[in-house]
Amino acid sequence: MKGLLYKDFQIIVTGYRKNALLVLVLYTVMAYAMQLPFLLYALIFLLELYIVSTLSFDEASHWDAYVRTLPVPAGAVMGAKYLLGLLVMLAGTALTTVLVLLMPAGSGRPAPVEFLFSCAAVFCIALLYSALSFPLSLRYGAAKARTSVLAAVLALGCGVYLVYWFASRHGISLPDLSGLGTCAVAAFLIGLLILSLAAYGASWIISTRIYLRKEF
Repeated sequence: MKGLLYKDFQIIVTGYRKNALLVLVLYTVMAYAMQLPFLLYALIFLLELYIVSTLSFDEASHWDAYVRTLPVPAGAVMGAKYLLGLLVMLAGTALTTVLVLLMPAGSGRPAPVEFLFSCAAVFCIALLYSALSFPLSLRYGAAKARTSVLAAVLALGCGVYLVYWFASRHGISLPDLSGLGTCAVAAFLIGLLILSLAAYGASWIISTRIYLRKEF
């Protein structure tokens, strides 16, 4: 497992070091200069994208055909990617926290509770995105999976919009988190986090089964 983690980590460092540094500097400067701290939340999601992209590197280098000759279980191969993804998201959350805390007062820095909720929401989105991307990338290939995930996200967004449009046209009241208390919103986000982690774990099981059956 350590070797697999190291392999994927080195892919990220070698392939995306300059890109990650540029994104970090650009987003930080924009967040501070324009007083838009929500740009820093995007770092959590963007860092996770690098982990999903390791499947593209594996596909291009025929790594999977090679690793099949080694005494490495499929669960460990996929588990390393899911574990590294989780660690990267946690690291992104920590980095975002530091950058937001360093923002001077009066520069748009959010209140602690608001910041906590925002980070939790972005963390859950990154988990769900990865949970969908990994098995689709294995099943259909990394390039096709990106299109599939984008289509799924657009379909979800359109579905949410249609629900709110239908409700507004027919006078139906929908839940409004802004009107809830802190405890209620916290309970909602904790529930969402648990569901997202469960989906992430289920995705690992599905990806492992796909990986076992796939021919390289």
